[in-house]
Amino acid sequence: MITICGVDELEEILASGEYDAVLSIEHPGARDGSGRAPRLSKPDQKILSFYDSDEYQRGGPTKELVAEAMEFLDAHRGDNVIIHCKAGISRSAALALGWIAKEMAQNGVSQEEAIEQSIAHIKAIRSIASPNNTVLSMIDTQYDFSGELSKTAFLDKKFRANDPFITSLRHAIEKTSFTAVALFHPLLQVLPYDDVLGMLYPEGGVPEHLKKPPSTKQDEGAHEQDRNPPPPSSGKPSPK
Repeated sequence: MITICGVDELEEILASGEYDAVLSIEHPGARDGSGRAPRLSKPDQKILSFYDSDEYQRGGPTKELVAEAMEFLDAHRGDNVIIHCKAGISRSAALALGWIAKEMAQNGVSQEEAIEQSIAHIKAIRSIASPNNTVLSMIDTQYDFSGELSKTAFLDKKFRANDPFITSLRHAIEKTSFTAVALFHPLLQVLPYDDVLGMLYPEGGVPEHLKKPPSTKQDEGAHEQDRNPPPPSSGKPSPK
């Protein structure tokens, strides 16, 4: 059984039951009271350090760190395991989702069903989850999901509703243009345009200038004169 939580919840959860292992994710340089994982003598613990970044950048997730996490979970297959990061929203949720989907696919469940059922399970056990897409992309590659795991999670409306990154992405597109922002986010270049709009505007209200897909040569948006905006960013990577 996998439990997802934030670092501030960990002590109480450990005291509430019998757990065999803890996978701790903290951000580089984390301090006590600000995302640093407690060092446990028991149960078995693995501590990994990377930022909650949805882009490849220094200090963010790497395929080696993700592989270490998967190996630790493999070693505790069948055990009661806690996976936590700072808030129990992004990094921990992505690792839990990826491992559950991988296990199902390796045990005879079709990839499509494995992805669908693992996403439903993560929603059920952690309602505030918004899995880190870079981590999922690495799991996609490692376990041959052909990009479908990260794509499906990225488009999930409930996951995205919990993700402040989507808000910043939407604002950047509205201020500049879809084509310009897509230059910095390759996933936007391959997803169907209607799916992207559904992700950005789950409750509707798409601006008129974005309703028509951009052409291949120029953006149909209202701000097509701005061709080279900076990528949308909240500044320092968020350690959630």
